[in-house]
Amino acid sequence: MKIVSVLNETTQSTVASHVGLANNPLLRLKGLMFTKELPDGHGLWITPCNSVHMFWMRFALDAVFITKDGTIVHLQQNLKPWHLSPVIFKAHSVLEVPTGTIAAANLSLGQVLTQR
Repeated sequence: MKIVSVLNETTQSTVASHVGLANNPLLRLKGLMFTKELPDGHGLWITPCNSVHMFWMRFALDAVFITKDGTIVHLQQNLKPWHLSPVIFKAHSVLEVPTGTIAAANLSLGQVLTQR
């Protein structure tokens, strides 16, 4: 799996420095299921994706829903195991990061994220 950094182009800050790209059917299907923890600075960028499930997850996470051009269109904080996110029809991908990352990175709707 390819690893990238995710930058907030709007604020010129790093959101997460160790993010895996789940951009094929097998990687998207597996996601973070059965992962024991997601350390700060880590994450998973799932493409294409406009909804996530937390089945078989052991921890909560934050989910950032992003359009094809990188614009944040929905933020879901503290999504708990065995729950579903809403379907965000405008989203093309979802960035899953540790709980608290949305607040710590001061993410908000309309900001633009990129991979480096």
